[in-house]
Amino acid sequence: MNETDQIEESLAEQVASSDVTVLIGGETGTGKGRMARRIHAMSPRASKPFVPVDCAALPDALFESQLFGYKKGAFTGATSDRMGLIRAAEGGTLFLDEVGELTLEQQAKLLVFIQERSVLPVGEVERTDCDIRLITATHRDLPAMVRCGEFREDLYYRFAVIEMTMPPLRDHLIDLPDILDELVETKASLLHVEKKRVTSEYLEALMSYEWPGNIRELGNIVERSLVLSKGAALDIRTLPTRIRQQVRARTSCNGQRLSADQLQDALLKHRGNKAATARSLGISRRHLYRVMKRHDIDLTRTEPAF
Repeated sequence: MNETDQIEESLAEQVASSDVTVLIGGETGTGKGRMARRIHAMSPRASKPFVPVDCAALPDALFESQLFGYKKGAFTGATSDRMGLIRAAEGGTLFLDEVGELTLEQQAKLLVFIQERSVLPVGEVERTDCDIRLITATHRDLPAMVRCGEFREDLYYRFAVIEMTMPPLRDHLIDLPDILDELVETKASLLHVEKKRVTSEYLEALMSYEWPGNIRELGNIVERSLVLSKGAALDIRTLPTRIRQQVRARTSCNGQRLSADQLQDALLKHRGNKAATARSLGISRRHLYRVMKRHDIDLTRTEPAF
């Protein structure tokens, strides 16, 4: 288990035992849904349903019927009763993803459910109690949306009883090799293809990339390489042009022209932390080691000399 997984495991353990509402923030693709599932799996509700809901995909016209359910005959096409997604999570966890995309009207309807912990199906006259644990997630800045009047303050505070933020992949590239190995194994099984070896060249290319799409983007690239690589190893030539171009540019601008003084200054600034130093210079740790060796800088040093 890598360092990030250990941190996530610890966070999940802390909040899993209670029914406290959790708001998970972070950029798109950082694993917010994975964290929600991990919390559910560690909770006393683990044997009950985990129901994910993509709020961005719920139009106003279908919001109530999809979430709260409806009674047969409530509207044209309602040929039978439907319990709705909230009641489908009875006893388990309801995961509302991308809550920042909810309209103000949708927010108001959701607020009533959260306050009452009950739903009123379309066409019904009595509310039905619901026993669910609520986890929400968004890539948006909800406090900023509250200040702009785009998100209800009372709903935000009900979501954010406990807040956690998933870090972008670029901030924990030290974990990328472990994440990559895990993805290669799971994606090969999912695609029913042979698992392929990760070469140092392939890994170095990934370590030099910015990863705007985070772990989700990495997973998509692993799938691409598994399918397109012809040998027993992942072929660097199967990487998208955007990655190969960035690798070439960074190597040219940051690696080859990096002087000993620049490197010493960067190591001093980051107190000898090689991972942080490499990120600040825009190169991989492996490339950093090569440059340190070229300039005869002690590779074993973990703190700067004063």
